[in-house]
Amino acid sequence: MKKNIFLIFLIAISFPLNAQWVSIFEQRYMSINELQFANVNTGYAVGEDDTPGHYLLIKTTNGGVNWNKLFLDTNQIMLNVYDVSFVNENTGYICGYSSNIFKTTNGGNNWITLYPYYLGVSMSYNAIQFLNEQIGYAVGRYGTSMKTTNGGATWNWMDTSYKAVLPNNSFFGLCFLNANTGFMGDWNGYIFKTTNGGINWNFYQFSNYYSFDKIRFINDNTGYAAGQNSPTNSGAIYKTTNAGDNWVKILSHDAKIYSMNTVGESIIYAGGVFYYILKSTNAGISWIHQSIPVNTIQRSFCFLNQNTGFCGSSEHIFKTTNGGSTFISQLGEDIPNDYMLYQNYPNPFNPSTNIKFSVKKQGLINISLYDITGKKLKVLVNQQVQPGTYNTTFDAGSLPS
Repeated sequence: MKKNIFLIFLIAISFPLNAQWVSIFEQRYMSINELQFANVNTGYAVGEDDTPGHYLLIKTTNGGVNWNKLFLDTNQIMLNVYDVSFVNENTGYICGYSSNIFKTTNGGNNWITLYPYYLGVSMSYNAIQFLNEQIGYAVGRYGTSMKTTNGGATWNWMDTSYKAVLPNNSFFGLCFLNANTGFMGDWNGYIFKTTNGGINWNFYQFSNYYSFDKIRFINDNTGYAAGQNSPTNSGAIYKTTNAGDNWVKILSHDAKIYSMNTVGESIIYAGGVFYYILKSTNAGISWIHQSIPVNTIQRSFCFLNQNTGFCGSSEHIFKTTNGGSTFISQLGEDIPNDYMLYQNYPNPFNPSTNIKFSVKKQGLINISLYDITGKKLKVLVNQQVQPGTYNTTFDAGSLPS
């Protein structure tokens, strides 16, 4: 059916908002806690299913086009899956709201129960990371930090001297750079570091009440830690350039940050309870906003390269193949005399139309789409541009007539 659109042209003073994320999987009431791709085709997503208190475990073998559910055996108890770590497309581990960790060696068709440490039915392992098929780490509730050197057959406690100072802490973030150097984040604003594979941990408190859920390092010295402050419902990202000895806050946000990932040397993505994606292309110096097609909380990121990535959220998995950017093309080098938004062509259209606009000064341009009731449906363009005339193509195939 042909469609008519109404456009509002704004000169904005804020971060630019680009949009090129599409929803590739949707399920009501589900929540994606973590995503991991073993290669360009095979990926896994874990979380909570549409029935509260029931795990979600899905897999794709065609780059996210289709997702199929995987199941534990009927006697294996897992209420919510918090993290996943695959060392190749067949061998991987999951952990969550359970006293056990589960392992597969055949791509999720069957799962083996592992028994790191039993603390009752309220136990949860919040993060897991395997460096290879033998060496792995898991952290969680009650200050639990475990290590295996034989593929999960047996687990040993890492250094627990921190319990004398922090008897009731829980760990969330986990990032090992190699078998010796690793980091953990807890819910009291502490970041932990080991340089001997967990035999000893040094820990420093950087902020009260912050839960550092995500820690990512791009090399031996430079890393990022993202967290949320529950009392104030705010979020922040910290950065270190000296291997974790010192951390500096590079982003403060008035909403919780749940997810963060790095791509290459300077690209960072962050998401949370703010219905858009934050991206930095200069190692956190400045940030842009990227819109998503549905207002939902972003909980995890997985990027295959600088262009292709996935975002797990509440009820959706999003994918981008261009780093989340919207493409606009400049039509000429002449400097216009005024700001102008031209009639889109064709109009009516089905399903796409071209939108032409001119700007006379460098600035941040916003073009938004509203329905007849005044509800904002989509941000089409919101980015810095030089003086000139531009064109962008809008595809309304996902919107009602």
